[in-house]
Amino acid sequence: MLRERIFKTVAEEVRHAYQLAEPADADDPEMDVELVWALHASIFYLGMRKWVYKSGLPKVANALIKTLIEGFIGAMKQRRRADGLSTKMQGKK
Repeated sequence: MLRERIFKTVAEEVRHAYQLAEPADADDPEMDVELVWALHASIFYLGMRKWVYKSGLPKVANALIKTLIEGFIGAMKQRRRADGLSTKMQGKK
């Protein structure tokens, strides 16, 4: 359910928001969805640490989440460069 309803949409919206090229073939979006899963898992696990394991959150939790999101967006951009897929608008970073 998460994968089909949310994660694919998140990947599509990030590609749209940052004007990244659409997937070149049917297998290409799979990695984008896996990157969304990884971001979700990282943030979800912070909640597990706090509520299930009762270990609390790091004092830098907000900065950590911001860094995770920036890393996710950077990975989406890097994938397009590594795959030889340019942004829709030349020179846009």
